[in-house]
Amino acid sequence: MKNRKRLIAVISVILILIIAAAVVIGFQKKNNRKQMEDEGELTVIDEENNDNEETESEESDDNTEDATPSEINGSLDNQSTTNTDENTESNAINVSSFPYEATADGLRFDNVSKYSGYYIEDGSDSDIENVAVMQVTNISDETIEYAMINMMAGDQQLQFKVSLLPAGATAIVMEMNKTPFVDGASYGYVNSTVAYISNLDMCEDEVSVSTDNDGRITVTNISKKDIPELRLFYKNKFDSGEFIGGIAYTAKIDNLTAGSSVTVSPSHFDPDYGTLMMIRTYE
Repeated sequence: MKNRKRLIAVISVILILIIAAAVVIGFQKKNNRKQMEDEGELTVIDEENNDNEETESEESDDNTEDATPSEINGSLDNQSTTNTDENTESNAINVSSFPYEATADGLRFDNVSKYSGYYIEDGSDSDIENVAVMQVTNISDETIEYAMINMMAGDQQLQFKVSLLPAGATAIVMEMNKTPFVDGASYGYVNSTVAYISNLDMCEDEVSVSTDNDGRITVTNISKKDIPELRLFYKNKFDSGEFIGGIAYTAKIDNLTAGSSVTVSPSHFDPDYGTLMMIRTYE
């Protein structure tokens, strides 16, 4: 087993709330792993495993980093869109103050502010300055599998993408095009495309999962049949409960034979902040 560098994202978030409160959020980065150069982060495991033998798999690049379960399956079910007019300032609903509830979409927008630090919405961890961020809360009774939120800040369009946000949970989401924050801008809500997922299945009848203090995830096939493909969906969140970014990362394991174990080290799974959201198996 060879040593490999790990990267655990560092984020320093300064949220300047529209209602005049300031929140400073820190997330420490440890650079012990080579940062992936491709956009996004999908850890892909291609190494075959021997029966009843624990192996630690190598990573290879894959460009479907923020794929939701339905997107992986080639469909996006339970999808709804409100206010289907073009995303222009003239079609936006005026947001006089925050928080603002888009009740029909099951969303609450708590504030819009600015952020400087590492950009995590595409997994690149590139340096950014004064990019718009929005604190988004799921006020529905279901888990949001995917949401694309369109806002206006003056005449400037803002887009925020959210994946796997449980009912009642909050995420601090960076603008997906790295659009700068405009101080004093008037805000308008254009529309959202939202898809829900019935449950966050951990496949407990097929696999057991454990994590360690180094950010490694060990998956054991406890069933009596081979699993051709398995995906771990994970996010990071602060101690206060807010998810860091809208993105949901995935790590993929191929050919997990019955009784075997695989240990993976996803580049963005932090041992202190990482949270496994869901596990899916595929034929």
